[in-house]
Amino acid sequence: MSSPDEVVNKIIETLQADATLNGVGTWSAVNGIVPGKSLSISAGCDTENYEPYTQDKDQCSAQMMVYISLDNRILPAAERRPGEERLAQGDRAIRRLAHIVRASLVENRKLGGVINDSFPRKIEYLATEDLVDLHIAAIHLDADFFVERSRPKSVPTVAQIVLDVKPA
Repeated sequence: MSSPDEVVNKIIETLQADATLNGVGTWSAVNGIVPGKSLSISAGCDTENYEPYTQDKDQCSAQMMVYISLDNRILPAAERRPGEERLAQGDRAIRRLAHIVRASLVENRKLGGVINDSFPRKIEYLATEDLVDLHIAAIHLDADFFVERSRPKSVPTVAQIVLDVKPA
């Protein structure tokens, strides 16, 4: 049985193990875009839907998100194109990267046994008006897995949770 956090961590781990993604500079377990000074990938859980399965466990159908952001400014000055050509160059690059990530998720659809199944259903390309050098893709990954219906034997207190998530 898994939790959404375990699934997010396994998505990151699976993509990090893909040799075609060796150039990624920043990896984050965050449901949002985390632009870096180069290529970055983040993953998070967007929604969770539950159905009863047995007396002890429920089936979770979650929509996980994988965000890819590419900053054109990482290219050497000699390779950068002016104006609209630069935008087109970044658009082509982010589409290629999104399809590499999608292929890796398809090839590893059970994420090493952490989930029952998954499918990368949709890729969205996001434009940023202020940051013309930033190109973003968002992959919607449907994931199905089982979760415990009851609380775990060891449950943290609210104080422990708050301390755990406070920035250092």
